[in-house]
Amino acid sequence: MDEINFNDPKLKIFRNLVNINDIDLKNIFTNLNKSKDIQLLDYIYYLGLPKNLIKAIKNNLTQSIPEEREEYFREYKRTILSLRTTEHNLSNLRLNPLTEFEKHPPLFFGMGGGSKELCKGLPFDVLAMLLTGEKIKRNLKLSECRILLANRITYTNIPKNPEFSEIAIDNVMNGEKDLLKLVINKFGFQNWKIFLQTDLEKIVGNKIKNGYEKLIQVADKTELVGGHHYSIEMADIWALVGQENGGVKLGWFIRNLDKENGGYIMDEQPFHARFNLFMALHGLKNNVTLTYANAGARLYPGPTGALEKESPYICYQPENRLLLSPFEQPIKKLKEATLAGGGFQFKYYRNLMSGIINLFEELVLNDGDKGKNNKITVKENGKFRGDILAQKIEYIHNYIFSEATSAKNIWSKAFPNSL
Repeated sequence: MDEINFNDPKLKIFRNLVNINDIDLKNIFTNLNKSKDIQLLDYIYYLGLPKNLIKAIKNNLTQSIPEEREEYFREYKRTILSLRTTEHNLSNLRLNPLTEFEKHPPLFFGMGGGSKELCKGLPFDVLAMLLTGEKIKRNLKLSECRILLANRITYTNIPKNPEFSEIAIDNVMNGEKDLLKLVINKFGFQNWKIFLQTDLEKIVGNKIKNGYEKLIQVADKTELVGGHHYSIEMADIWALVGQENGGVKLGWFIRNLDKENGGYIMDEQPFHARFNLFMALHGLKNNVTLTYANAGARLYPGPTGALEKESPYICYQPENRLLLSPFEQPIKKLKEATLAGGGFQFKYYRNLMSGIINLFEELVLNDGDKGKNNKITVKENGKFRGDILAQKIEYIHNYIFSEATSAKNIWSKAFPNSL
């Protein structure tokens, strides 16, 4: 039997993302030969595994997929490629053959409260994830979408900064939860659950919650996982979209793994890589499809003059992000940033906002009805680059907040320092 090539250049690069030792690699190799439930997605190409083993695994998976699932796979790929809000290549590479779309599994994404400091506001960019989730849910006929507000993971950051405390974290997370519920209600979306991580048992039940805690304990003792916050993330994915029928984990994407130097990536890829390796190492069935929304972005250029990508749901500098706030003035803020060399001067930012606008028009104004063609109407263009986009963004903002009398109180309590 062929062995692992520990000198494979791809493995060396990958180890800069996840510190996996030789013994764990050998155990993954053994499990792959034992079980058809082990699924590594495209990570299988980075582990120095024999090419004939990879080929055999791929062939076996192809032959085992039911015909009824194939149509869902085609619809998934069509949907991903139709969206400006998603990273196309990686989302399609990480379509999991074991996800039982024909049984209508759920979709889930999580939102943290900040790593180096407490989140100072909820960015408008989060709508890209929310609208993408709704689009995938409708097209793939998923059962529901779940948003987890990760207060428990954020608690692990308390030693890093005096801003962090359980009370402060819960205050921010509850505010974001209430704002997102308001948005979902305004948009008229059905079958969404938005909840704190510490309330997980209410969503999944006692049995899965007990399994969740046990999985965290195992992950804490697994070297490649690399920390307790990663362990909790592993368990979140398993509990919410890794049960009998699997599901879709929606993350966010900054860039691909550097093919020469590897290195850590400040998006959700490190979490996802650890999850796949952890499941394979422990011989656990992995039926989770990984989908990626594009990262959010700061309004103003960075020190080099380039656009700076950020998490779609975390903000440390409210003046440098467009906020999903009832106090925000979108046209004014976008105009100032654009005239200063940022905002809509960047193609990436134009595409990001265009993607949000397109999905809003399709899913909210037209309620997904292809026979309708309702569009946001705007005034004459010409005041600044991206003026039309800014007017459409302000329309969406007003659609959400114009009659939401509670929104200002929610925001003021959660993010008083952003006012």
